[in-house]
Amino acid sequence: MHRFYTVCFFFFLSGIFLTLSCSSQKEPYPDSLDVTISAGVNPWRICCLPGGDYVYISNEISNDISVVRTSDNTVVDTVPVGDCPKGICSLPSGEYIYVACIDADEVRIIRTLDNSVVDTVQVGDGPVEICVIPSGDHVYVTNWYGASVSVIRTSDNTVVDTIELCEGANGICSLASGMYLYAACRGGDGGGRVFVIETARNSVVDTVTAGSVPFSLCAHPSGAYVYVTNRFSDNIYVINTAENSISDTISTGVSPDGICILPRGDYLYVSNVESNDVHVIRTSDNTPVDTLGVGCCPRGLCILPSGQSVYVTNRGDGSVCVLK
Repeated sequence: MHRFYTVCFFFFLSGIFLTLSCSSQKEPYPDSLDVTISAGVNPWRICCLPGGDYVYISNEISNDISVVRTSDNTVVDTVPVGDCPKGICSLPSGEYIYVACIDADEVRIIRTLDNSVVDTVQVGDGPVEICVIPSGDHVYVTNWYGASVSVIRTSDNTVVDTIELCEGANGICSLASGMYLYAACRGGDGGGRVFVIETARNSVVDTVTAGSVPFSLCAHPSGAYVYVTNRFSDNIYVINTAENSISDTISTGVSPDGICILPRGDYLYVSNVESNDVHVIRTSDNTPVDTLGVGCCPRGLCILPSGQSVYVTNRGDGSVCVLK
């Protein structure tokens, strides 16, 4: 009988220890600076290949793309492109990278096999941000001065449609289904809007009022929400995609710009240009849970498919911070 009570007491204490151990573990998201990488002049946006083995960084002043091998965070190549590269994205196949060059009114296409520019597509006036739908069939480019979106068919790199928006067309993202895109516009009247585009017809089907300067967007993997940074209001608007209405507002640092979400959808990362940090937001209750110091004037963000590393471009000091 004494042995029975001793064994039970042991398992009782073990259970307490395991409970305390689990509760004391940090929340499961990258939260510490691992390494800082030197990039080109004024790194702007960044994207990773679907396999997670390389990231590509657009450098707006040096007019080139830095290629970083993620296994050792080493710059292994530099690819010259057009004037002032801004937005950048990878096709789902990982075979090509598309880069929006705002001063050249064109998109450059890089073949990742040998990191060479293999095609150039003329688009609208001032292409700034870019995204691809999950099928990989089309790439969408926002034209800041042209108040529009250019639609590129990737099979032959031809502009097949132009979607009219409003002045200051900027960030753009696709839902995981690929059925809808969300594109931010500053608006000439001082009223920012997010346009909802149905990709089957490339037509605007709804608009959402979203502060004075909506900037960058990302979609929750479930497709239920789209998150929009607002540079002048120092916050994020949460759009409920079922109704295309603002369902929440989240406070951030000063001048939030880039935004991305972990693959599992539980944490959101936001770069704050003027406070030189990155906010981490828990999406279950839209609560900021961490502030991570990075370099000067952080802009672009991307997360590896594994969710284990976050890459942050720092426009002010020509670097990229890796958070793990």
